[in-house]
Amino acid sequence: MCVPKCVPSLRSKTRIPRPVATVNILKSCRPPLVCKLTMGSIYKQRNCYWAKFRDPRTGQEMRESLETQEEGVARCKLRKIELFCELRRPEVVVTTLPDKLQLLLMDLMPKHLLPEKEPLVLPAPPPPPSPAPSVEILPITIENALRKYLAFISSENAQRTVDNKLSILRKFMGSSFMEGLTGTATQKGSPHHEGEFSGKYVSDLTPALV
Repeated sequence: MCVPKCVPSLRSKTRIPRPVATVNILKSCRPPLVCKLTMGSIYKQRNCYWAKFRDPRTGQEMRESLETQEEGVARCKLRKIELFCELRRPEVVVTTLPDKLQLLLMDLMPKHLLPEKEPLVLPAPPPPPSPAPSVEILPITIENALRKYLAFISSENAQRTVDNKLSILRKFMGSSFMEGLTGTATQKGSPHHEGEFSGKYVSDLTPALV
């Protein structure tokens, strides 16, 4: 059986339209280069080289003396000016580098170009505390101390115990002193004591007397 020539062969390839080149698509999507190096130039005037460049922030043309007569030194200074101008561009200033990369660049940068550290300001010491107001301590008289003591033993001890303690106080303070303190006369037949203590204040008591 013969196959007609008009029937295309099954092995023939179907032609596919050629796609747009990927390189052209990438070129069209690529953002414009923003960080373009600021270019300057040098010229000689009166045996001294000068630099001409533009301020990247304002676009104003600047002309400054490089204070050198050597062309090689002038070109090195111009290169340094170009780098400084590039770092002052607004789009570069707002760009932040990763911390790890910043530390690496700080190690590579000369010390005289490193940013100055702010001086450490220590907080002012607190003012000294104001001295406490002096309180005058008045001496305690032996009479007031004994009145409180008698009031205490009268409320806490039996009468017999109170009498025994009063007898001891008469020997130490004197019968006349205790009569004026308690307001009671010495019982008849009781010996009269002159007393061993003649001071007025409690601070007058010493271990030798006790």
